[in-house]
Amino acid sequence: MANTGDTFKILPQIFQNAYVEQLGQMTDAFNASSMGAITLTSESSLGDYEQETFFKALASTDVITHRDPTADIALSPLDLTQDELFNVKINRTYGPVRKSLDAFKKIGTTSETFSVITGELVAQAVMEDQLNTAIYGLMGAIGSEAGMVLGDGLSDVAYTDIASLMALYGDQLGSIKLLVMHSTTYFNLMQTAIGEKLWNVAGNTINDGANPTLGIPTLVTDSPALAMAAGKGVLALTDSAIGVVDSETTDVDIQKVLGNSNMMWLYQGESAFNLRVKGYSFDVASITSPTNAELATTTNWSLVANDLKFSAGGIFNTLT
Repeated sequence: MANTGDTFKILPQIFQNAYVEQLGQMTDAFNASSMGAITLTSESSLGDYEQETFFKALASTDVITHRDPTADIALSPLDLTQDELFNVKINRTYGPVRKSLDAFKKIGTTSETFSVITGELVAQAVMEDQLNTAIYGLMGAIGSEAGMVLGDGLSDVAYTDIASLMALYGDQLGSIKLLVMHSTTYFNLMQTAIGEKLWNVAGNTINDGANPTLGIPTLVTDSPALAMAAGKGVLALTDSAIGVVDSETTDVDIQKVLGNSNMMWLYQGESAFNLRVKGYSFDVASITSPTNAELATTTNWSLVANDLKFSAGGIFNTLT
């Protein structure tokens, strides 16, 4: 009986426990590392999208006005108006992945070990997919506002360009929490700092390991979502610029497949998450369950924030 297929069982619950534990650890680390600019959370949500309504802000100059105690004049009441935005849901399939029982028995792997390893690997893939998807959404949403996109992709980003990104936020400069850039962009900046002898930057880079991005924390990722028509994008993100919200239960099933000369294990799963881009709404009337390409399409997004200073961020289009 020791050599029968029944002695090797992949346990969905062990897989699920390893998946949840690994994803939870990576989520906690990511939320802290991104300074709150990109948040990963869980919140059950029905349907293909979320609809939010909110009251539009009133300008302080309209709400607070001069009053003359010696003159009693009529005032026109302000209208408190509502607006709405839509956060789109992204649906995902895991696998299916198939492998023979014999392959695992040959290397002496136990069912528990395989279940744990597979769960951890899937969790890592989910984290990478969610980050890439979030960046596609940010590139599409922010890119829909021409005034929030600097550069033309024909030259490399410089320190003055990062300063220009920061200048987009004026007196709300402190809301910029994170830069997101490709590794080639990051190392080009580092080499520039050394080559130009910017000692206050390069010195820190060499001696302390600090990032060469004017003191702003930086997420370095070779995400394909940073690609633009020419060159790549550098994102400057504000607090809670985008939220990735696990909105449906992750279901994974593992079963034995019979009928061929070799017995197989087959696993498959599915999940869904919502994207919440600060200050922007997705065109759910035309598209539900969008692809990454549709998320990156600027015409599928519209600005709902009254002031761009209170939106997700800005983009600099760099050559590399």
